[in-house]
Amino acid sequence: MIFGDLVDSSVLIGFVAGFITTFSYVPQLIKVMRTKSAKDLSYGWLSMTGVGFVCWNYYAYNLVPKSVPMLLFNTVSLCFVMALLVLKSRYK
Repeated sequence: MIFGDLVDSSVLIGFVAGFITTFSYVPQLIKVMRTKSAKDLSYGWLSMTGVGFVCWNYYAYNLVPKSVPMLLFNTVSLCFVMALLVLKSRYK
């Protein structure tokens, strides 16, 4: 059952990687909310990152069946990026 163990460890690594990269947005969100300033955030970066997450979700949903970590964490990341976009427009 070596292949089964490899798949299980790959899914675990996917969850760990997704968790770390997804929640790396939280400190930025907290900072923007505390300082009420998002002047250093680029609309270009936020927009490109958001579109990238949409593309990753399309890929994960349609081309990589059962990729739960990818779908889950890219969706949460997209929500964080959208929140940053809203805060950017609010705190010009």
